[in-house]
Amino acid sequence: MPIYRVTDRVRNVITQGEGLRPVLRFARKYPVEIIRVDVSVEQPEMYAVTFYFDPEGRRGYECMVRFADWRVLLDWLLARRSWTALHRIRFAHRGTYELALQDKRTARLVAKGITIAGPAI
Repeated sequence: MPIYRVTDRVRNVITQGEGLRPVLRFARKYPVEIIRVDVSVEQPEMYAVTFYFDPEGRRGYECMVRFADWRVLLDWLLARRSWTALHRIRFAHRGTYELALQDKRTARLVAKGITIAGPAI
């Protein structure tokens, strides 16, 4: 299982752990507000997902993890009922964004008040 790290703006490690544990643990103190989904450069078949904690504040904590499929990410997010601060998911890859807009899980996230954004034009 991979080790993931929550870091601050200057890349100091705040906490780390196996799998998604550091994200879940850190989100209890600083809720996740924004998520960015990219196609992984190192592994094009994977998705690099960055969780931003307190992005508007001074801290700028973030954690980058990998998901095999963006649909698994959406299922995982739908299961996080306590994550009320999450307000935006941005898909950086146009093809993935267009597929996500057609997915029923995306409609459920939008109904919860989460904005689904695509790549900048």
